[in-house]
Amino acid sequence: MFNKFIIFIFLISSLFSQNKESSWLEIKLNSSSDLESKNIITNDSSYFTIQIAAKKSFSEAYEMVQELNNKKIEAYIQKNENDLLFNYRVRFGYFSNRINAEKFLINLKESTDCECWIDRIEL
Repeated sequence: MFNKFIIFIFLISSLFSQNKESSWLEIKLNSSSDLESKNIITNDSSYFTIQIAAKKSFSEAYEMVQELNNKKIEAYIQKNENDLLFNYRVRFGYFSNRINAEKFLINLKESTDCECWIDRIEL
């Protein structure tokens, strides 16, 4: 009887739980066929990515990602909690080595007006 009561409370509580706004998580960004980073990370300790910009707000970063997607560049947003001013990084690609990242960096600089650079990410 006690088990049924617990299950009943659990089911009822889920009906009245607060619904948090998370619709922005469900937004699917356009995919790219022109500038795709097809390099699968093979080294478990680090990888390379191209940083395109750093923005103060999520909305600024998201707007930039949409602009890049319209140019057929698959960009993503990474939260940066170490910098108090620029909290959102706009990045492109996951590369297993720096040479492959440099090839895409040249294309990105030609396709955008951004000062891009390569970051090495330690896992």
